[in-house]
Amino acid sequence: MEKVKKLRILFLSSWFPDRNQPTLGNFVKRHAQAVALKHDVVVVHAVADSSISEEEWVHQKDGNYEEYILYHPPKWPRYFRHPKYLRKAVYKYLDEGGERPDLIHLNVLYPAGRQAIHFHDEWGVPLVASEHWTGYHNNTHSAIKPWELKVMKGVGERAYKLLPVTQHLASAMEKAGVKGSYDTVANVVDTDLFDRKSTHDGPFRFLHVSSLFDQHKNVSGLLNAFAKLLEKNDKVFLEIIGDGDTTPHIEKAKALNIPSDKISFEGEKTIEEIADRMKKSDAFVLFSNYENLPCVIGEAWSTGTPVISSDVGGISEHLNQEKGMLVQPGNEGELLAAMQSIIQLQHQYNRDDLRSYAVKHFSNEAICEAFSQVYYQAIAAQK
Repeated sequence: MEKVKKLRILFLSSWFPDRNQPTLGNFVKRHAQAVALKHDVVVVHAVADSSISEEEWVHQKDGNYEEYILYHPPKWPRYFRHPKYLRKAVYKYLDEGGERPDLIHLNVLYPAGRQAIHFHDEWGVPLVASEHWTGYHNNTHSAIKPWELKVMKGVGERAYKLLPVTQHLASAMEKAGVKGSYDTVANVVDTDLFDRKSTHDGPFRFLHVSSLFDQHKNVSGLLNAFAKLLEKNDKVFLEIIGDGDTTPHIEKAKALNIPSDKISFEGEKTIEEIADRMKKSDAFVLFSNYENLPCVIGEAWSTGTPVISSDVGGISEHLNQEKGMLVQPGNEGELLAAMQSIIQLQHQYNRDDLRSYAVKHFSNEAICEAFSQVYYQAIAAQK
């Protein structure tokens, strides 16, 4: 088996950043760009856009990495239109000179799994599938519909490997009825961009970056704990950044009498701006009710920043006392205690070790190598 061969990889995804939702599935794009370090990668995607009346085709290329995105008017319900337009986009890519891939890499099993199965069967090329969706976890209260589960099971039956980002997610998928051969490949971090933190003067800075969706990220619980922290220590600051609605959280902070000079709320930021804020923070805090393994945790470690997180999903597979602190989801008392402790213990964290862990497990090079090994094995097994 020749492990130096450059492969042609077709990425199909149920979620992917587009001009209307630039952060949707950004972790999928990062995976694709990591794989492009070694292989030719083309992402083909179709997305409904209510602002247009005719189809629009957007093509971008950067070295080994290409994107073909078909924007189309939302003429039919998603169940019917998604496979139609995604299949059309793939055939258009081929008609315009694109080459048939050596392997299909599916991301998020439903709904794009329907077309991944179609092309896997039509072309006879291997299929692998990454999964990121939190909906497999019971505490999201998300009921997987029968037709969704049918597609997910179909992918599991055909894929050489199912590659969720954590073992915890793999177990949840199996419990949901998705059987297959499992392995894990984590989310990727641009460890060159998220480099070692810079020093700063002033109060101890906590940073939170998320979608700000309270049912998921429990920003209100974080604000409750921070308000109590301020009663004990006024030399702290909380920075909240997100691409969701900041208004209810601003109102919550006001109701808790959190002074405006002790907290900031900001909307969507570029990844470069997030990296800058990470490097200027003393601790990253995430108090989610459910998660898999969000990119922001690896990004914090890449800058040498310790993390406080609720013990949900697969976070504990990576987060231990050398890298920060785990608290029980929803337990604001534990969160408060952890925030107090991390201030006292801030100089005990080895910032270089935190960064080394991120580089070893989440860097573009590490993720590219992990996927490459699976790709070569899948192709060898097909022969």
